[in-house]
Parts: sequence; structure tokens; C-alpha cells
Amino acid sequence: NYNLALFIPKGTYLVSEMLDCRIDLELLNGNLKPTKGYPVFGDPANRPVIKLKDNSASFQDVNEPIPIIKLWLNHPKFPQGGAWMMNSGGISSIIVDCGKNNPGAIGIKYHGAQAMFLENVTVKAYGAYAGIKDVIGNAGYMANLEVYGGKYGIWAQYGQSGAIAGLTLIDQEIAAI
Repeated sequence: NYNLALFIPKGTYLVSEMLDCRIDLELLNGNLKPTKGYPVFGDPANRPVIKLKDNSASFQDVNEPIPIIKLWLNHPKFPQGGAWMMNSGGISSIIVDCGKNNPGAIGIKYHGAQAMFLENVTVKAYGAYAGIKDVIGNAGYMANLEVYGGKYGIWAQYGQSGAIAGLTLIDQEIAAI
């Protein structure tokens, strides 16, 4: 809520639960306060790796897949996240590895509005559900993305109109998008 950036230095970070990058919506004089996202980024020359531990218990259910990284806006009326209200933030220059034997894993869940970005990201999703869930909205962009494996490369449930450039989707089991 302080519009700060999160820098992840080079290295491999082993996780076993979802990284919940949440922005809590606030009220200002009884109205919703305009909310900006925040950037999560690594060094473009030495991208950090966020690696899901093999056989992680929370990532086994293919009927309820969950992301390793979830960037979202917490709105009291919309428990799934009012992403269309979040702008000016994103994820850049990281590698997400879904690990082994995590069939209910999604690399990144990311759904935003104006000026949002997802760039210079690689997701290794072999044996996982999807590399990326959802896409960027108006005036946002996704660029220089690679997804290897997964049932889906990008699992987009909502139609959006953001730009996508430099997209590589390889070895998906069901569909690339």
C-alpha cells in the first residue's frame, strides 16, 4: 500500500506456498482510493529464479490450480481481486520454475489494467497446470515471455486488449493459449 518496489536479487529462491503480492484497497472519504500496483523485478542480466519445491502439498489439485506468484488487488466486494482497478505495476526479469510433481501449479497469476506490465519472464511449467493465468488489460503489455510446458502456456479466462509481443510458448499439453 506504500507504492514501493520489490527487487529480488540474483539467486534461486525455493518456495513451498504461494507468494501473495496483494494490494489492499482503501477508502478515502467514503470512496475507493485510486490504487497503483507496484513493480516486482529482478536484475535483467542475472534474473532470479523462484522455484517451487517438488511435490508441494498446496499445488496438487488440478481442479483448483493455484499460482506460485499472485499479483492482485484485494477489494472487499470482489474476493477474487478487482484487478481492473489496479494500474502502474508489474513483474519484470524473473524466472519461475514450477518444480516437479506439482500438477496444480500455475507460474504467475496476473491480471491488471492500465500501465501494467509483465516482461522478460520465463516460466518452466513442465508437469504443471499453466505458465501464466490471465492477461494484461487496456494500455498494458506483456513482452519477452517464455513458457515451457504446462497443460496451458497462458490460461486466459478473461478477454483483454493489452499488447503482447515476443511471446514463446513451447511443449504445452492441451493448448498454448
